[in-house]
Amino acid sequence: STSTSTSTTFASKNQNYKNEYDENDNSLERLLADAKAMRASTKSSSNTSINSNYNNAIMENNNDDTNQQPSIPSIIRNIISNIVTIDFFVVCALLLWFLAGIFCSYIIKDDTVQIAFNGIFQPVVQPALGILMIGSAMGATFNNDEEKN
Repeated sequence: STSTSTSTTFASKNQNYKNEYDENDNSLERLLADAKAMRASTKSSSNTSINSNYNNAIMENNNDDTNQQPSIPSIIRNIISNIVTIDFFVVCALLLWFLAGIFCSYIIKDDTVQIAFNGIFQPVVQPALGILMIGSAMGATFNNDEEKN
């Protein structure tokens, strides 16, 4: 009697689970159909926007003079940008050297790397940091001047 009631209870729970699963299965199918429809609409709209952007770029290039020289501020801004970019990576390398020196000094108990870094700090590291700061400020100044025009 107990096993029959347990079987009946299990069967009714199993049937309820199947009904819930069937409902979820339908919602999953609807969700997949919605996702496919969204992808199709996104692809068509992105293709349209890409084509319009491409056409706008071609129109702008056709309207510009092909013999137009770059302006002096844009040349200076590009030079400063290149210098700051290179200097940024130099400063990052110097930072890694400094951190390696700290690691060697405290963990390995060898000050050779830290002493070598300290030897180049004033002639190399300070100017590299100064160039990075001044170049960043000048780049921001040139960007502000260009936005006003």
